[in-house]
Amino acid sequence: MAPSVPSTKELSTLKLTVSTTSTLISQFQSSLTANATDKPQSIENASTPPSTADPAPPHDPIPLIHTSATLVKAHTTKLSLLILNRPFTPSALSTVLRELSTGALPLLLTAVEACDPSVFTHLFHKELRACTQRLLQDLASLVGEIPLDVASASKASGSASGEGSTLPTTGLVWSACDALTTLASQGISGLLVRKAQEYRDLLADAIAELDEWSKEESEAADDDDDVEDSEKEDDPISDNATDNVLAFGADSGPPPESIRPLLKTSLTRLTFIKHLYTAIIKHRLRSIPSPQSHVSATISSTPPFVTTVDKAMRSLCEIPEETDELANAFYEHDAETADTLLKHCVSLAQDAAKTLHDGWQGAAEASSKDAFRAWVEMWTRLVGNADVLKEG
Repeated sequence: MAPSVPSTKELSTLKLTVSTTSTLISQFQSSLTANATDKPQSIENASTPPSTADPAPPHDPIPLIHTSATLVKAHTTKLSLLILNRPFTPSALSTVLRELSTGALPLLLTAVEACDPSVFTHLFHKELRACTQRLLQDLASLVGEIPLDVASASKASGSASGEGSTLPTTGLVWSACDALTTLASQGISGLLVRKAQEYRDLLADAIAELDEWSKEESEAADDDDDVEDSEKEDDPISDNATDNVLAFGADSGPPPESIRPLLKTSLTRLTFIKHLYTAIIKHRLRSIPSPQSHVSATISSTPPFVTTVDKAMRSLCEIPEETDELANAFYEHDAETADTLLKHCVSLAQDAAKTLHDGWQGAAEASSKDAFRAWVEMWTRLVGNADVLKEG
């Protein structure tokens, strides 16, 4: 028996639903771009049931991000199957689009808007919006690929793995959903740890490149592994903390001769800074307080630790960027610029160390047994001590 042909009404409804869904996604994208406070309304038209009222701001929006992203992925899977499978059922596609537009998407945007940067940190807020923008962009592409007539549906069904297939776009939406669920699962602490590790790895790469370049230029044959050893991720805070802090350095540099002492000092200080990243990750970022205890229906104050986090992470983010400029200055044999940039890197690291010195509760609540406090005080003295650096 031949499959039933979709009615004109079903096709018209699908076209209207695709159009209104695309418009809604575009509104959400604009809302995120403009950092708007008013959330766009869901689809309301003759062929679509009235939208449910926007949910109240959640007390803890992070689990809601995970739930809504999971729902979007599930709806995307349904859409992809309905596009590829025969017979072509525009009514089923319209139903899934309405569920997506009146449920999962508004739920996601509500959660995103509820993640106020003054409570959930600016870095988490920025990452969340970037992931959501990516999802909306890829979802808009998928919605645009939905066939609107039988002929287009037959073509889409016949090209499941070739040109015109929606599978690549579906995969992009899945990936964007996974990024959001991963971010929600990691939480603020997990994201901060991941970002700090990325910054540290960039710094480590710069140290390794500078060290290798200096040895190639000077044709040094020594087997000094100090800088390489400093790449290890061992906790620098231990019973042998002083030895750990000092256990690095380079003793060769490129021509001209006048740059070699500065290069050696730079490698030493930069590796001091790399150790600081490891200590901050383990003894501060992994134990960041949960913001949920500070969230209320009306957010009126910023938790003290958020200001501390934002300030420290700005410094940690800037250091690798400055280190790249420092390396370029060395490659150009510009000692004056290199010295200025090195001092700036050290200053940024000292600012981060000072900001995180007393922990998340402030000096009044800081514990005398806090290993990081004692270590960072020693680190601060050593990183700025020219005599120690010469001995390195």
